[in-house]
Amino acid sequence: MSRAPVLADTLAPPHIAPWSRRLPALAAALTTLILGAIGLGGAQLWRDELASWSAARRTVGELLAMTANADAFYLPYYLFLHYWMAIFGDSEVALRLPSLLAAAGTAAVVAALAGRWFGTRAGWCAGLLFALVPMVTRMAQEARPYAFVMLFIALSTYLLLRALDEPSWRHWAGYGVALAAVGLTQLTAFAIVAGHVVLVLARWQRPWRFALTALLAVLPAAPLAVLSLSGGQGAVGMIPRPGLLDLFGFTAVAPADSMMWPQLFRSAATAWIVLALALAALLLPQRRRAAGILAVAGAPILVLWAASQAGPSFFFARYLVFLLPVLVVTAGVTLAAARPQAVLVLALAAVAAITVPDQLAARSPGSHDAAFYPYAMFTEGPGQYADYRRLADRLRRDAREGDMIVYANRPDFWFTDTALDYHWRTPDRPRDVFLDRDPIANANLAGTETTAYAARLAGANRVWVIGVGERQDPFAGSPALVAFPARPDKAAAVQAQFALAEVEQTTGFTVALMHRR
Repeated sequence: MSRAPVLADTLAPPHIAPWSRRLPALAAALTTLILGAIGLGGAQLWRDELASWSAARRTVGELLAMTANADAFYLPYYLFLHYWMAIFGDSEVALRLPSLLAAAGTAAVVAALAGRWFGTRAGWCAGLLFALVPMVTRMAQEARPYAFVMLFIALSTYLLLRALDEPSWRHWAGYGVALAAVGLTQLTAFAIVAGHVVLVLARWQRPWRFALTALLAVLPAAPLAVLSLSGGQGAVGMIPRPGLLDLFGFTAVAPADSMMWPQLFRSAATAWIVLALALAALLLPQRRRAAGILAVAGAPILVLWAASQAGPSFFFARYLVFLLPVLVVTAGVTLAAARPQAVLVLALAAVAAITVPDQLAARSPGSHDAAFYPYAMFTEGPGQYADYRRLADRLRRDAREGDMIVYANRPDFWFTDTALDYHWRTPDRPRDVFLDRDPIANANLAGTETTAYAARLAGANRVWVIGVGERQDPFAGSPALVAFPARPDKAAAVQAQFALAEVEQTTGFTVALMHRR
């Protein structure tokens, strides 16, 4: 017998009654729903979610126009959110609910995937372990497409296994649709194909069907890829090139003193537990199957690391979240090997207890501003975050008819103007005095200002100056918050006509009221 069929035999799924596979999937989905629903609307929208809202509230034509300048790779998600908002509204809970449902769906598929190849017990373990990962909760409460890409990664991997076990064009078509959804949700997640190649080569069963299916699946996302790589398309160009230690996760491109694995799981303890369990699966009798699943996670890491050496860097923990379902499946295999059952129950309970601090941190008021783990970047001090609600309340309390707003640091990293658009929508809001073209007219996520500062200020008696960061001078910048100082001519124009009446610091911002001289 040749080596390839031997490997194929070891990768064959165990025969498990279909009804018994459904219970772990249902339990995993329900657990994820419960954990994700706790505090779903507690943390306010952060800058990335505000970008989602800003894009999705446009007409379809305006949204298509925006993709020429920004976030082309998120166009399918923005279109979905556009129609979702039209039905369910745009509250924090409404905007995040699709991600919660997607995360619950992912947990179900993780349980089904583990159950298909490793048995029902592994399905229980993998599904529940996935639900306990703090990053899963974080993405379930995020109005961005990351929960969807986890869902489609898990689903495409499951459907690939089914197509390999039960070859038919219907099954290959299902895999192709799921893989196309991966690319339409997150372009960089197409790297999962490298991991899928490993599974196909291990089986060596009609590889041309896989090649054709994968090629066709790439085509829908090709226009988005061209637009996204054409320049000026968001934060990808800001990501540093990864080094050799970054490849193994012992360091991270940002923050400089962190490691990738804790960021990926949003919990150092959870990261090391899951990785240790995943690697330990290589010592079990099912090690060849476990090695195949681990290769599905390892190959994309290598591909993205190598691609980031030659062009724009994509090697960023948030862009690798799609690997969580695959890593947890292998970890679940090791947990399932625990005997007796009481040991298994205690192990899952211990993991749940260990994750509690990071689960609580993921629901804290400023948790969504903490884009990095362990929450030590883009802040001027402990506990600081962009409290947009408090900023809007402060302005609303004392604003008068005829007042005007000056955004000292626009364009700013924090979408301060977009946040006020979201939190204060009544017509009595002070006018944005220097705004020339708003984000929609600008076909972008940011507006542009006029330079005719003195002329725009004519007729105003009071001006509110909003600065990013907490300080005395509202026109100053904040390097820690990536907020640049106001243009000198802009600050001079305001100060020439208005005198400072009061300055107040709210969480994350400086608010200054100025009266005409």
